[in-house]
Amino acid sequence: MLEKKKERISLILSTINETIYFEESGKAMTEQNMFKGLNKEQWQEQLNEQNEYLRENYQYEIPVDDINSEELDESARESQEFMGKMAFALKEGWGVDDERVKHLISDHINFINDHIMELDAKGFVESTWFFVNDEFHKNMLEEQQIGLSYYLYTASVHYAQ
Repeated sequence: MLEKKKERISLILSTINETIYFEESGKAMTEQNMFKGLNKEQWQEQLNEQNEYLRENYQYEIPVDDINSEELDESARESQEFMGKMAFALKEGWGVDDERVKHLISDHINFINDHIMELDAKGFVESTWFFVNDEFHKNMLEEQQIGLSYYLYTASVHYAQ
C-alpha cells in the first residue's frame, strides 16, 4: 500500500515539476500532461479512502467494483478545471451574477449531465450547499482559494434563479 502511495505521489510531483518548467519557460503544457490520471487500482484505492469518510459521516458508499479509470480521470480533470476557473473568478472579483460565472456553471452542469448523472440547477445548488456544510469538502475548496465554497454556493443560487 505504501508503495502505491509512493508511486502516486511520485507521479504528482513529476506533474508539478513539469508544470513549473512549462510556466517558467512560457511554453504551453498539454491538457493530457497537466492532469495525469490514475489507473483502475489507484482509483479504487482513492475511492476506498473516500468511502471510509462517507460511511462514517453519511452512511453512503461509492461503488468501486466497475469503475472506468479513463472516465473518472476525465471527470476529475473537468472538475479541477471548473474549480480553478471559479477560484480565478473569485480572485478577479467577478460577481456571482456575472454572465461569465453563469457560463462556467452552465458548462459544468452540462458536463455532469453528459458524463456522470442527470443534474439540474436546483440539484447543483444542493451539491454546493453540501460543500459549504461538509468540513472535509469545504476545506478542500478553501485550500484552493479562501471563500471558494461560499462563492460557489452563492453563484449556484444566482444561476438557479
